[in-house]
Amino acid sequence: MKVKQSNIATLFVHQDDSVTLDGKPIAINHIMHAIEDRIYANPKLVVLLKVHPEADYGRMVACLDELKLANATKVSLKTATK
Repeated sequence: MKVKQSNIATLFVHQDDSVTLDGKPIAINHIMHAIEDRIYANPKLVVLLKVHPEADYGRMVACLDELKLANATKVSLKTATK
C-alpha cells in the first residue's frame, strides 16, 4: 500500500541511541506530544519507526511506549541504517 509522504512521520533510533523525528533531534519524553499534535492535524498519519540494528533495544521500546501513549494506531517498524 502506498502512503503519501505528507502522511508519514519518521521516528529514527540511531546507532548512537539518539532519536530524530523527521530528521530533527527529539527527546524521548517529547515524542508523545509531538505525535499527538501531528495526529490531531492529520488523522491519516502513519508513524514509521526506523531502528538501527546496533541501537539499544530499550530505546526502541521507549519509543513504542511513547507512540502508544500518543494513541498512534498506525505504526510501521523497520530496521534501517539511515
